[in-house]
Amino acid sequence: MIRELVPKYYLEQNNNCAEALLHAADEALSLNLPPEAFRLVAGYGSGMGCGLTCGAISCAVAVVSQLAVGARAHETPGFKRACAGCVAALREALGGADCREIAPRLKTRETRCLRTVELAADALEAYLKENGLL
Repeated sequence: MIRELVPKYYLEQNNNCAEALLHAADEALSLNLPPEAFRLVAGYGSGMGCGLTCGAISCAVAVVSQLAVGARAHETPGFKRACAGCVAALREALGGADCREIAPRLKTRETRCLRTVELAADALEAYLKENGLL
């Protein structure tokens, strides 16, 4: 569901990993996010531009937030655990959490980080289903 939309947003529309995953999740899950949401996460691409936490992982947590949080994170029971679980699921799927760990294994000249974003989409969707967020 989410994965099928990743090439559209990543390759065809030339979004970065963070933007592409959020756009794909937005469309697949009918999140109805405003355009501003995508600008807010743009800086997460390439591990926040310095190889740290993968932008796809950061945006997976954003999707969990959108689906799980009521008024505030602190007023949402189990939210911290939900975020940690999502990160753990994506780390397992990607073989790490940092862009500098993931990119050397999955990035190609032809498709850049497409494989990473597709794997992240699969892991996110599985996590959401397993945890009753879909």
